[in-house]
Amino acid sequence: MNFKMRKIYLYKFILFSAFIFTNVFVFKSMKLLVFELVAIFIYGFFYSKKAKRTVIELKSKKIRGKYKAIFFADYHSNPADGINDIIKSESEDADFIFLGGDIVDDKAENFKVDELFSAIGERKIFYVLGNHEVRRRDLSDLINYFKNNATYLTRKTSPVSISNFDIYGIDDVTVNENDFNYSLLYFKEQLDMKKFNILLVHRPEYFEKYLEAGFDLVLTGHAHAGHARLPFIGAIVAPGQGLFPRYQKGLYTKGEQNMFLTSGSSKKKYLVPRFFNKPEVVIINFMEEL
Repeated sequence: MNFKMRKIYLYKFILFSAFIFTNVFVFKSMKLLVFELVAIFIYGFFYSKKAKRTVIELKSKKIRGKYKAIFFADYHSNPADGINDIIKSESEDADFIFLGGDIVDDKAENFKVDELFSAIGERKIFYVLGNHEVRRRDLSDLINYFKNNATYLTRKTSPVSISNFDIYGIDDVTVNENDFNYSLLYFKEQLDMKKFNILLVHRPEYFEKYLEAGFDLVLTGHAHAGHARLPFIGAIVAPGQGLFPRYQKGLYTKGEQNMFLTSGSSKKKYLVPRFFNKPEVVIINFMEEL
């Protein structure tokens, strides 16, 4: 963790400590503190049950006209309440739909995503594998299932060119780490810098490598925004990053390059339920920068 991130977590810890101090030493009421903590817990749990739309706008001189994309990941064959409704309504006028891995859970029977593709309809759909899909014994059957409904992005099938967009994708690093690293080097040599280059990939923790490859936009998931988040602090732990993860959710920008990390779209529990962490469908509005 870099110095800037440590300062942010220190400030959050101070705020949380001030909250405890105020209740215990100023109001001198442990009962009040317990009541407030219970109320916060209940609110945080129910707050996280209903899905939300997250809308972002990206402008670039490389983009010609206006386009709309839908992005989600970590569906885990178990969508949160309202996810499929959002996907269905937003798909009607979407130009692209990006599936960022772990759409199917490793323990799900029969994939359980027919309702998802029914909601999407016939659209330009792109997907990559996540770590949970890679664990499945019927992975080859799963890939064939997806190929019947979407474009499966790998080094060999990238890029797909649509208008002034070049769309790339890589399987999760757990498939083959050497091929994962080689793919990024290969893409770096292949990128047409006059195009708006998008990389669809499951994990956010390789952000610096994605930047080095030269992508304009990287779409990732996997972190679940920590799944359970604490007020004033955020995520305590995230898969692939450990304690106090650097990449949690939202838009990360460096110069003119961006990575969007979604908080996921599933209601699946991981030791604990979602807490102060709404599942989401991301709507990306691409616009020409004048």
